[in-house]
Amino acid sequence: PQMDNLLLTHASPREPVLEYILTPTTAMENFACFSEQICLVGHTHKPAIYRWSLQEEAGVQASQVARVDLLRPQAGAPVRLDTSSHLRLIVNPGSVGQPRDNDVRAAFAILDLNAMTWHYERIAYPIELTQNQMRAANLPRRLIDRLSFGW
Repeated sequence: PQMDNLLLTHASPREPVLEYILTPTTAMENFACFSEQICLVGHTHKPAIYRWSLQEEAGVQASQVARVDLLRPQAGAPVRLDTSSHLRLIVNPGSVGQPRDNDVRAAFAILDLNAMTWHYERIAYPIELTQNQMRAANLPRRLIDRLSFGW
């Protein structure tokens, strides 16, 4: 898609500042709040791809059923971002600071709009140095300590 087919928001399309998208159910509710093919979010600090799809369901009368699947991207393995009128995405790169998925390494992703790929990565960084700088800035101890555990 072109840039006009992307929505960028901190938390969610429904609540751009405060809402956490942590489950397919919450993601499903949010797909109704935007029309773009891809929405990029970050508030949870947890890497994820939520894929909304419209599928044909056989039965007495053929109908379409929407579903949302949670995909967990793997570091170093690019994900093809296929989209269509029947396939949309909410993607979260994780966080360079304050990871909250029990992995202490920094998380980030590279979105390549030409290749339509999401290249997710994890990288180690000097946690102790960062914690010392946080102490010097008088940041809350819980924020400093959690870097050691990735939560």
